[in-house]
Amino acid sequence: MASSLGGMFDSLSFGDSFDLESRKWKAPGGFHSHRERSLRPFIFMNAVGRHRDLDTMLHESGHAFHSMLCHDEPLLHYRRPPKEFAEVASMAMELFAFPYLDEFYDEVEAARAKRQRLEYVATLLPKIAALDAFQHWIYAYPSHNRAERDACWVRLNDRFGAAVSWQGLERYRQLSWQSSGHLYSVPFYMIEYGIAQLGALQLWLQFKQDRARAMENGDSLRW
Repeated sequence: MASSLGGMFDSLSFGDSFDLESRKWKAPGGFHSHRERSLRPFIFMNAVGRHRDLDTMLHESGHAFHSMLCHDEPLLHYRRPPKEFAEVASMAMELFAFPYLDEFYDEVEAARAKRQRLEYVATLLPKIAALDAFQHWIYAYPSHNRAERDACWVRLNDRFGAAVSWQGLERYRQLSWQSSGHLYSVPFYMIEYGIAQLGALQLWLQFKQDRARAMENGDSLRW
């Protein structure tokens, strides 16, 4: 399985599976889409030469590999994982790349890239917990006013957030939940990212102990 990832990626390099570089008038963001007719993934992103571009490519490639491994499922519904599992392959791919970052960076830069990813994971989980609890409160108390909503978010930020000083920036703290687009477009979806991240961490632990076993387990799970 491990050796086949490179082959799958190479197969995407030919044809119309990538739209990677940023250009004028191009839509922002990045995503993976699976095309049912051609059975070929499509990865869209806006690369500008930053480390974030590598993270995005690894993430979306994980989605692409997952969809390619599901090609042979006879039922179309089975070719797409449920939401709580959809991000496992993509998040695991970000972690599986750690031993190979020297292909892109020197030793110091590779170490910094690993640290940034692990710091992101460590801060992501409590943020997801806070946002999920916040949404449940909002929908449980639909008649709340703005002051009550602000107070709820501050309480959750105290519970799950970092122990940092917001002196002089209290108003921005009350509004900081607004930076999460998921709350507007896909309510209650953030918790699935937390579940998937825990699954990716379990695969990474296996990967550190036995790479071949972890890859085979990742393949056999599919969804």
